[in-house]
Amino acid sequence: MNLVKKQLLQDSPSPHVGVQNEGSPRLEIVTLCVWSVIGIAGYGAVTANKKIILIQGGPAILAILSILLFK
Repeated sequence: MNLVKKQLLQDSPSPHVGVQNEGSPRLEIVTLCVWSVIGIAGYGAVTANKKIILIQGGPAILAILSILLFK
């Protein structure tokens, strides 16, 4: 019990302090989804219609640019 008191009285950060500051996993998931939309738009542009890259991939490209610029 004496060891626990000494540990509680020490002024040291908790072992989990930096875990929340490493980045947002939600942003990584959104980025992955947006990249997949861009890939699908590229595939559609190659196989079906060239306008698909602008119609479907345009907003996704703008989203990726905003994620990279304002991260």
